[in-house]
Amino acid sequence: QGRLGARSARAQLGILLAHAIEEANMGIYSDPRLAKSGMGKASPPESLPSTAASTPFTSPLLLKCPPDLSGSPTSATWWARLRLCLGLSSRSTFRLVMLGSLVLGMVIGAAGSVAAWALYNHGSGGLPWGGHWPPAAPKAWTKGERRRLVVHGRDVWVYRPSQPSEGAPPLPAVVVLHGSNDTALNIANATGMEKVAEESTGFLAVFPEMVTPRGMSWGFNDTSELAFFRAMVERIGSEYALRRDQVYVVGHSNGGTMSLFLQNNMDDIFGGAAAVESGVGHLEVWNNQSKGCPTMVIWNHKDPVLAAFGGEDLYQDTITKLRRHDHTGVGPSSMEPLPVGSSGVLYAERLSWSSSSDVPALSVISWASTIPTHHWLNPAAVPGTSLDASWLVWQFFSTLPHQPARWMSV
Repeated sequence: QGRLGARSARAQLGILLAHAIEEANMGIYSDPRLAKSGMGKASPPESLPSTAASTPFTSPLLLKCPPDLSGSPTSATWWARLRLCLGLSSRSTFRLVMLGSLVLGMVIGAAGSVAAWALYNHGSGGLPWGGHWPPAAPKAWTKGERRRLVVHGRDVWVYRPSQPSEGAPPLPAVVVLHGSNDTALNIANATGMEKVAEESTGFLAVFPEMVTPRGMSWGFNDTSELAFFRAMVERIGSEYALRRDQVYVVGHSNGGTMSLFLQNNMDDIFGGAAAVESGVGHLEVWNNQSKGCPTMVIWNHKDPVLAAFGGEDLYQDTITKLRRHDHTGVGPSSMEPLPVGSSGVLYAERLSWSSSSDVPALSVISWASTIPTHHWLNPAAVPGTSLDASWLVWQFFSTLPHQPARWMSV
C-alpha cells in the first residue's frame, strides 16, 4: 500500500507539473518585465525555431524560463525564478509543498516499518549486528489481582500475587477471617496480608465473608459453616493452582476464635492456624480427640476486649487447650524478645512449644501496647512499632513441615 501510494503521489505531481507547463506555454505571465521583453505572448518567441512553436512541451524550461531583466544576478531569487519557470501560482506552490511532505512522510514511515520488521524477524528475534530486540525478560509476570468468588451464596475475595504467567508453581493459601461487625474487604485492607503475599515467597490471600455481613459470630456449631469452608477451599483449588497441603487459616477477634476451632475440627483441610487478639471459645463443639494443627497466638495483654472476655485467665485457658495432649507439663522450649520499634509497644516476646507425636507445635507472641487496643498489630494500627502480625503469621506458616493432604472432597 505504501508503494501504491507513492506511485499515485508521483503521478499527481506529474499531472500538476504538466498543467503548469501547459499554462506557461499559453502565455499566462503578466509580469510587466516579461511583457517588455516580448515573452508575455501566447505564441513562442519569433527567434525560436518553428519546431518549438509546434511542440510546446519540448524543453519547456529553456522556452519559458524568463531571464534576469535587471541585469543583476540577485534581483530575483532562485525560488521565484523556479516558480516562474514552472508557471506556478502561490496556491499551486502550497499544494505541491503539502503533497511533497505527505509523500515524504509516507516513504519514511514505510521504510521505518520495514526496517523494524526486518530487525525483529532477523533469525529468532536477533538483530543483524547481534543481540536481540526487544530485550528478552527472564520471565513474563502477571500483575497481582483481587477477585471475587461466590461460594454458597457468600462473597470470598481471593488475592493472587504477581507470578510467572507460564509454568507458575501451585501456591499456598492463607484464609483470613474477620471479626464481629467487620467485613472481608475491611480485614483485607487492615491486615495488609495482600502486601505480604506480594512481597514474600507468595501465597493466595483469601478473605471470606460471614454468612450474615457484619454479623456477630461465625457458625461454630453450624454444620453448614463447615460445609462452606470445605467448598470454599475446593472452589479455590478449581480456580487457581493451589497447594492443598499448605492451606492455612488466621483470624482476628471472633475470626481468631473460629480459626482455632477450624484447626482442631477441620485438620484435614487446614495445615496450620493463627489467632490475633483472640482465644479459644465454644469448647462444647470442639473435637477433643483431634490433635489439631500447628498454631500461633498473638496476644496483647493490654487488649480491653480480651480483658472483658477473661483476660489472663482466657490466655492461660487458650494455651492449655491447645496443649491438652501434652502430658509432660513442660513449659515453652524457648523464649526470645522481639524488637518492638520506637514506640507504641511496651514489650514483645516469642514463646515456643515444640511438637511431638501427640501434640503440634505452638508459638505465642506475647506483647503489650502502651495504649490499650484491640487492633490487628502492625505499624498502621500501633504507630511507632516495627511489629507486624501478618508477617509474623506468614513466617510461622512458611516454616511448617508439609504434611500429606488428607483432603475429603464434598
